[in-house]
Amino acid sequence: MRRLFISVTGFTAFGIYVIFTALSMSKYPDIYSPFTNWLSDLGNPLVNPSGALIYNLGCVLTSLVLVAFFIGLRSWVNANKRLKKYY
Repeated sequence: MRRLFISVTGFTAFGIYVIFTALSMSKYPDIYSPFTNWLSDLGNPLVNPSGALIYNLGCVLTSLVLVAFFIGLRSWVNANKRLKKYY
């Protein structure tokens, strides 16, 4: 069950970040390219006024899901340490 939780939260965090980044890129006033722009340009309200909120919201949601991911990862590692002590 822990492995499923870890997998789901990990993929969910990845999906949230990619979706919100793509939405923010679609609102970017000029043509956005990772070769000529920084990712922080997507979250800057002066550079990307209509998409900055979307990008920043995606970053916050991703971080919340990653907190759950690391809590699940820690409990899984601790459970494996307890099993090794008994053997």
